[in-house]
Amino acid sequence: MRRGILRLARLTIGWLLVLVGAITAPTPLPIGWLLLIVGLSILVHDSETVRGWVRRVRQRYPGIGRWLQRNKRFAPGFARRLIDLTEPIRKPGRRVSQPVRSSSPERQPPPENRWS
Repeated sequence: MRRGILRLARLTIGWLLVLVGAITAPTPLPIGWLLLIVGLSILVHDSETVRGWVRRVRQRYPGIGRWLQRNKRFAPGFARRLIDLTEPIRKPGRRVSQPVRSSSPERQPPPENRWS
């Protein structure tokens, strides 16, 4: 009983944060995006349906998944958990996202002098 009430409270708080975050996201202050991410992390933790929605969005738009994976190391713990829980499920023979490229190009040896 108590577990169900706590889950309902977390889902309610999560949806309220997502709603307020979506409304305040266009403002110049980034507080809307922060509220949206915190609300999504609460919902993803408690709702398999929301987790599936976020997985489908990441699967449909692989650029979002690449950006999240690239910046995962800078994210706080709850956001890293959100990224891990919503990783798109890979099907055999099908690539969901491109591998993350290194930010520094590999050094190549100088070309040989063919004329000496």
